[in-house]
Formats: sequence, C-alpha cells, structure tokens
Amino acid sequence: MRVVIALYAAIFVVSSRKQYINVKGTLTCDGYTVENAQVELWEHDIFTPNDLLASTPTDILGAFELGGEDNELMDIQPFILIKHFCNAQPNCPRETKITVVSTPIKEEIQRLPDIDLTNLREGEDSSCYEKTTLP
Repeated sequence: MRVVIALYAAIFVVSSRKQYINVKGTLTCDGYTVENAQVELWEHDIFTPNDLLASTPTDILGAFELGGEDNELMDIQPFILIKHFCNAQPNCPRETKITVVSTPIKEEIQRLPDIDLTNLREGEDSSCYEKTTLP
C-alpha cells in the first residue's frame, strides 16, 4: 500500500504544473463603491479542501487586486469570495462567489468588470439579504 501511495505522489509531482491567477476589480452597491469588503481568492479542489490563495479588503474606492498560484494536475478552478454588507441584515455579512479564469502567464492581470453587489446572484445564500431603499 505504501508503494502505491508513493507512486501516486511521484506521478503528481512530475505531472502537476504551476498555474497563476491575478485579478483586479471594483465593487459597487446601489451605485456606490464598497469600502472594506473582504475579497478572497480561492482555488476549487474536488478531493481536498479548497485552497485560499490570497485575501484583501477593498480600498476607499471599492478596488481590490489579488494574485496567487497553485500546482495542480488539471486546470485550476479559481473563484473570488466577497464578504460584504451590501443590502445585508445587521451583523450578517453576505458572501458572493464569482468564478474567474486562470492564466498561463504569471504577470497577466485579469481586469474584471465592475461587480455590483446590490442584488443576489444565482446560488447565493439569501439568509442575510435585505433589500434596502435609499432615500
């Protein structure tokens, strides 16, 4: 059994390749920028827990920039997870997940279109959502 595990480990090391993901974007809510939202860059794994590659809060203009890398046999499946209070109940942050694309070039940065957090996205948990109306 140990030989089989060692063989699989050796195949993984030889076959895996380093893959990169660099993203930048801006968050908005009801037309305003979202400051201090937590943006996390993750890589989805099938058989093991997902890998957190990087995280950062958005700046005063709602902007963020994240980068990471991972060794995988298959193409990586990166996504960003945004924890925010846009149209959320008090003390109940919403979590919005957005799929992004990896790149073979380490220095290439993927510029995302502005991300509007005002409404729920498909698959998003609605338990913290509370649509507010601005005066």
